[in-house]
Amino acid sequence: MNKYLYIFGYKTPEETDQSSNASSPGLDASPQKTAASQTHSLAIFIEAPSEQAALVWGREISEEFTRRLFHNKKISWKEMKLPHCIADESFLECPSKEVRQIPVVPCGQYPNFAAMIKRSDDYYPPTLT
Repeated sequence: MNKYLYIFGYKTPEETDQSSNASSPGLDASPQKTAASQTHSLAIFIEAPSEQAALVWGREISEEFTRRLFHNKKISWKEMKLPHCIADESFLECPSKEVRQIPVVPCGQYPNFAAMIKRSDDYYPPTLT
């Protein structure tokens, strides 16, 4: 079984709220509001029989990650049309310590979402509760 590095973009609940408010009629779309359009990313290794299988399963992981990040609200990662890909082998240029910290899951199994969300919160702590 091959191992593929799947990388996906996501937005925090706070950023999604800011994006919704900024796109409401009558609100100023000033450059300061464009920060809400930022996308963060996470990576996961997926053991799969093919790159296509890893990509399909990666999309399911992204959807479930978003559902949990948003505490089961009806937010769809797929509907947000955020970037995602199977990375080429340039990830081998990353320091080995960083590569070893990327979770690995077999195709069809979910990663430890609590740890991924915690890691996400460590980098992008919410300012609203």
